[in-house]
Amino acid sequence: MALHDAKRMSVLSAAGSPTTQTIDNAADKIGGIFIAPKDGTIDRMVCFCQAVSSPPDFKLRLEGVSQGPSGTLIDTNTETSGFTPTANTQHTVSLTASYTVAAGEPIGGTLEWDSGTIGASNFGTFNMRQAAGGNLVNPRAFRDTGSGWTAQSLIPCISPVYDDGSFFPCAALFENVGSVTWNDSDSTDEYACEHALGGDATIYGVSAYMRTLTAGATFDFRLYDGGTQHRSVSLQSEDASSISSTGWMDVYFDPYEASSGATLRYSIRSTNNTDIRVSVINTITQQGIQALFGPMGSTSRSNGGSWSSISYTTFYPIVPIIAADRSGGGGGGSAFPVVIGG
Repeated sequence: MALHDAKRMSVLSAAGSPTTQTIDNAADKIGGIFIAPKDGTIDRMVCFCQAVSSPPDFKLRLEGVSQGPSGTLIDTNTETSGFTPTANTQHTVSLTASYTVAAGEPIGGTLEWDSGTIGASNFGTFNMRQAAGGNLVNPRAFRDTGSGWTAQSLIPCISPVYDDGSFFPCAALFENVGSVTWNDSDSTDEYACEHALGGDATIYGVSAYMRTLTAGATFDFRLYDGGTQHRSVSLQSEDASSISSTGWMDVYFDPYEASSGATLRYSIRSTNNTDIRVSVINTITQQGIQALFGPMGSTSRSNGGSWSSISYTTFYPIVPIIAADRSGGGGGGSAFPVVIGG
């Protein structure tokens, strides 16, 4: 399953704390339109609340799609009961009735007032993530302050959740996006993404979301299969001249044929004492990373030593340029967060 480059950019475009939206009026609603990534059953929804002031109860609804969420439940009782939000908390709330969705089906979701006093002193504030630019296609955020839905250049703060626990990508999954800065003299000099390959694949290169690079920095992009390094490309900061501040850097090498079940690592290692920087995504739960990047985690090490334990909530976006079909005749491949065979 490939994740379009525009969505990759939107996930990482804003560093630091997410954008927020406050519901302090009974007419206020936050919404989203999602394209289902797979067949399955949706039995709950999730949102992240950043702040509250003597809040009322809110509810989450799974709706059809019009020029935004349709205002009509997608099926009988596909909404939650009222819940009272808590500051700095990810809330996962069961739907009264589940909904069976087909891959590719568009569905709407809303977060809105349910009951209790709401106003300037009684509200909830919810996390959104700023998009890279323009309105996203999937997922797409909306806001209604009483006059109808308006599209937002944001990632929605809500998400449907499948009964197997998997999420749709959404801002509810983020804590923040930051960066890690290091060089060869630091105790940790190599950062990597790791996953077990779910099917045979050809790896064409590595893509990483880099921050502004200091002139003179040198570093390697590497591919490991198990404990063995199979590919390495040596670079310097000037090779990333197209990255004026932040952006994806795609590095290609001779194609590597990887087999199902292989444990692959994609890394960046500093090779001199000039700093390099890579983005870091921090999420509330492991499902946050999995919704965005598939079953991948992050690790690091020093001077070629042992790799650290895998983290599934702190993620370095160093991902493969990969093709899951070896019969495709020669070059190319797509850079994407990966669920091979998914």
